[in-house]
Amino acid sequence: MAGILTHRHWLILDDDIQRTILQQQFDMVTCVSALEHIQAYDQAVRTTMGLLKPGGHLVITGHYTDAFHVNDCCRVPGADAELAAEPYIGNSYSGEDLRRWLRDGEELIGGILEGVYWKALGSRYAHSATGAVEPRSGP
Repeated sequence: MAGILTHRHWLILDDDIQRTILQQQFDMVTCVSALEHIQAYDQAVRTTMGLLKPGGHLVITGHYTDAFHVNDCCRVPGADAELAAEPYIGNSYSGEDLRRWLRDGEELIGGILEGVYWKALGSRYAHSATGAVEPRSGP
């Protein structure tokens, strides 16, 4: 069973988003600086979208490189040697990843989805979008 942590403003559930046991749906689901460390990230996003109530919000933060996906930033040529020695991965997602997740979400929950992303903290392999993008709405 998923662990439940209490906070005065949030319900925090400890669960495996790739194989969730949760049955309820939520107004908002957040995935803060975690998705980039999940090997089966597309499945994790689909599972997360399935946890949303109609009209719900999904907030994802993480590494982002608009033009291209980077599989495991920790191990690209020139990466920090200490990071490369860590046992986890650190993907950087692309604009195409975001568009695919929006298409998948439209199929899964059949509602109107909007995607908005912003640049924050720039570097070659993380957050290299050039600014806010106009929201994309479904049918």
